[in-house]
Amino acid sequence: MLEKIKTAVEHLRANLEHRGPLAEALEALGREVADIKAHVEGLGHEATGETGAAVKELSARLDSLTSAVSSIGSTLSSFSSATASSLSALGDRVAALEQKPAPAAPTLTPPYAPADAQQTNEAPRA
Repeated sequence: MLEKIKTAVEHLRANLEHRGPLAEALEALGREVADIKAHVEGLGHEATGETGAAVKELSARLDSLTSAVSSIGSTLSSFSSATASSLSALGDRVAALEQKPAPAAPTLTPPYAPADAQQTNEAPRA
């Protein structure tokens, strides 16, 4: 049983260590949103010489999207940290349990019948 728990903990730990591609994708998405925002603002300035209300609204929405992506990345990072420390503690606990000697088998005593139900070796009387 402990071996199964240890294997499960190792699989979870391995999955956490390989979360890098997701974090990198979120960071890349955040950079792309920031680039789109800068491009939109640049187009607005070129077209009108100033930033119009529509461009400001789009910029605000892109800021919200950037914030959401950043929040997802932060949540993923904090979740990974908390889970990693929990898995580490669980792994330590499993290791400690493996080192602990197995409990001794209990001493079994035969069941005894109550005194009034004890049988005798006497033959029945006629």
